[in-house]
Amino acid sequence: MRLAKYLILFILAFIAAWVLIFTFTQAPFYTRVPARIFTFNTRAFPIYAYVVAAFVSGLIVGLLATVYTFITMKTDVIRKNRMIHSLETDLESAKAGQTVREQLPAETGDETGDRTGTQNGDLKDDKPVPPDSMEPL
Repeated sequence: MRLAKYLILFILAFIAAWVLIFTFTQAPFYTRVPARIFTFNTRAFPIYAYVVAAFVSGLIVGLLATVYTFITMKTDVIRKNRMIHSLETDLESAKAGQTVREQLPAETGDETGDRTGTQNGDLKDDKPVPPDSMEPL
């Protein structure tokens, strides 16, 4: 399938080249005419020179636009890679801090001192747990 795409592209480029060659070899394209830009008349140039100049100027403008886009996208990628790296280091430091917290005994209750959760300090349900002194016998 890939070979077919390249073959079709080659055939189309070949046909376009032949059309251009036969078009530019015709006598009317060698006719010299001056270009009028606003009120200024240029020297007389062959018509094909105008076509070639338009093609080359289009290539240059397209190249400049591509280079500008490449540079701006590259700087954006570099900036985002730096942000990713800093976020990864923050995540690693947060994970390291979390492992230290996991080693500490679990605290239950809030700032008022009320204990909620299950007996082992896990906060899975919201019903209050009676203080140790009031446990049933």
